[in-house]
Amino acid sequence: MNYGLYLSASGVFTNLHRQDVHANNLANVSTVGFKRSMASMMHRDAEVIEDRLDPSVSKELLNQLGGGVLLQPSRFDTSEGPLRETHNDFDLAIQGDGYFTIQVFTADGAAQRLSRDGRFTLADDGRLVTINGGHGLLDESGRPIVIDRSAGKTSIDGAGRIRQNGSEIGRIELVRPRDPQALKLLGHGQYAVPDDDVARHTLAADGQLNQGFLEDSNVEPIRELLQLIAATKAISGNGNMIRYHDLMMDRAVNVLGRVA
Repeated sequence: MNYGLYLSASGVFTNLHRQDVHANNLANVSTVGFKRSMASMMHRDAEVIEDRLDPSVSKELLNQLGGGVLLQPSRFDTSEGPLRETHNDFDLAIQGDGYFTIQVFTADGAAQRLSRDGRFTLADDGRLVTINGGHGLLDESGRPIVIDRSAGKTSIDGAGRIRQNGSEIGRIELVRPRDPQALKLLGHGQYAVPDDDVARHTLAADGQLNQGFLEDSNVEPIRELLQLIAATKAISGNGNMIRYHDLMMDRAVNVLGRVA
């Protein structure tokens, strides 16, 4: 086996994944409530360690090279993004811990999703729904929030209590996942929990709502661009090493073999 060829190939595949992660972060730099992903890698141990071989019969020089790199599952950076004032009564930003719970309809029926995207509007039937897809925002009882258009101005306080004409008509549910890294990003700012069981995989959150604000993406463009460039250079460097190994094998077969 050409050991160096496999090491270089692992570097190419790993950095292709890094490139995809950082490119996706850059593409979502303007997406409301977006949480950047972090590419994770780990050093692979040498064969003698990984397979628990007898060191006395292993190849010492190869062991010093190690086993290359391995991909690890990407992780979410759950830090807050900056808040931006919009003066829209139905724009909501979560400050601190928590996610909105929204109701979506799939081929399997109704399901709940989590989101930090606080852009909401009123549907024709009075439901408070997301800008993207018209999914209903849920209250603490798991029911869609309905607002009477004719009842006057709507105010929402930091605890999520919704009032019209001084009367409380509902309270927005904020939850936090037991394991934020177990969330699955579905697009449009929506996250699914394992088994779609929101009640089992979430707890009550203590975040504060800010009416008339939105939370921007927590992506830092310069940092992501630098990481993207670094991944691209690593791909190029490992690709060159693969070509050098291929050239050496070609010469070994066609030059040394002919001399022999």
